[in-house]
Amino acid sequence: MLSAGFFHATLCKIRAKRCRRPDIETADQYRALGFVAQACPLADTSILPALLADEPVFTSALASLRAEGRNAVPYLETDAIRRVAQDSAIVSVVETILGTQDLVMWGANIRRSTPNQASAWHVDLESLLWPTVTVGIGLEGCTQESATWCLPGTHRLRQAPPLTDAEVLSHGEPEQIAGFGDGYFYTFDARVWHRGDPTTSQERVMLFIHYQRASAPRIPMMEDYILQTFSTDAAPFFTLATQEGLSTGVAKIPWWYRWQRWTSRIRA
Repeated sequence: MLSAGFFHATLCKIRAKRCRRPDIETADQYRALGFVAQACPLADTSILPALLADEPVFTSALASLRAEGRNAVPYLETDAIRRVAQDSAIVSVVETILGTQDLVMWGANIRRSTPNQASAWHVDLESLLWPTVTVGIGLEGCTQESATWCLPGTHRLRQAPPLTDAEVLSHGEPEQIAGFGDGYFYTFDARVWHRGDPTTSQERVMLFIHYQRASAPRIPMMEDYILQTFSTDAAPFFTLATQEGLSTGVAKIPWWYRWQRWTSRIRA
């Protein structure tokens, strides 16, 4: 009689084969939904212990920012993060989505559980302002039930979601990215309306990293996500491109966003 472990191992092999060579359908699904519906296994899961060892570094950096009174995220770069940024399974999916092999990984952040702000429907401001691909990697305590919920197609609206769940859900039926677990990753456009589930994510440890085309200006470091202010310096990044294809400029705040903020102050 075949064991449950045998079926689990077979399923993992099927998923790995499906994700190892993403095709045009992956990019089409990402553009249509705002995410890739199925999580994929890392090519090399031996990196997980080193990434988990980095969690206290992020926790300490976050505490220091809070002590300074800053609502910011400690985007850090470690040896383990540089290694996983080059994981062949992740890079293959991101290259398919962005249509280039010249990539930059930026904004690495390791978090345990779901922060309060992330349990509400939201978009990531940097993704709203500049094209970027977000990858969530399961490090410890991750399950199918702890994956991110997304509202398909809302990335095309290019705006933050309404304040009430009723208004959000009037735009469609949320979907939870399937097949997630430790050693797996999922890919989404953080302009899509999304949220974490704190009831299933209390001990979930994840690494979030972001990719953009190397030819695009670098994403600036966010100084305060409540005040929505940015530095003139780039957020920490790691390049997977040749120096000839790497832009050294830092992206500017788009004019339409400056206009929106100015007009909202007048209305207030």
